[in-house]
Amino acid sequence: MPEALRIQNRSERIEHRLLPGHGEGDFIKGAYHRSAVGVLVERKTRFVVLCHMDGCTATDAVEGFSRQMKKLPAFLRESLARDRGSEMAHFEELSRRLKMDSWFCDPHAPWQRGSDENTNGLLRQFLPKGSDLSTISQTLLNDIARPLNGQPREPLGWNRPGVPPAPKALLGWGRCTPQSPVASPPVRPSAHGSPHCSSSEE
Repeated sequence: MPEALRIQNRSERIEHRLLPGHGEGDFIKGAYHRSAVGVLVERKTRFVVLCHMDGCTATDAVEGFSRQMKKLPAFLRESLARDRGSEMAHFEELSRRLKMDSWFCDPHAPWQRGSDENTNGLLRQFLPKGSDLSTISQTLLNDIARPLNGQPREPLGWNRPGVPPAPKALLGWGRCTPQSPVASPPVRPSAHGSPHCSSSEE
C-alpha cells in the first residue's frame, strides 16, 4: 500500500464531510468467513449501499463493489476509504473501473471508518453472525438498506440519509419487492421527538 494513500493524507474537506462523494467501505462476513456482504456508506449523507458478493476474495470484492457503485451518480463516488484486509488487494482495479481515489486506514483503527462501523453494527440485526450470506440476493440487500436510509439521523439535523444534498432520484434507488419480511432497525425517541437508529457515531 503506497504511503501516499494513507487516510491521513486525504484533504480536510473529505475529513470534515464538507462535500458528498467520499465513502467508507467494508465487509461483514458470514459463517466460517466463507461468504460476505459489501457495505458502503457515503460520509456526508450517510447513504448506505449494500453489495452482494459471490465470495470473499479480492476479485469478488472488485466485482461486487463496482457492480453496485456504478449505479450511483459519479459525484457520489469520488473516493473510498477502506481497511487493509486481503479482500482489498485489488484496490487499483476498483479505482480504475470507478475512476475514484482510494484511502487506506491504519491497521486496527476501525474508528477511522466510524460511519461504516456504525452501519455494520446495525446490519447485524438483519444479518446475524453465523449466517450464510451467500444466500442473500442483491434484491433483499436493497430492501435491508431501505429502512436504514429512511431513519432520521442526528448528525444530519434529523433528516434522512440522502436528503439533502443527494439528488431525490437517488432515494428511490434500490426500492425492490421484498423476498422476505424485513423489519426496520430498532429506534428510540429523541428529545426532538424524532426516531433515530439506536447506534451512534461521531
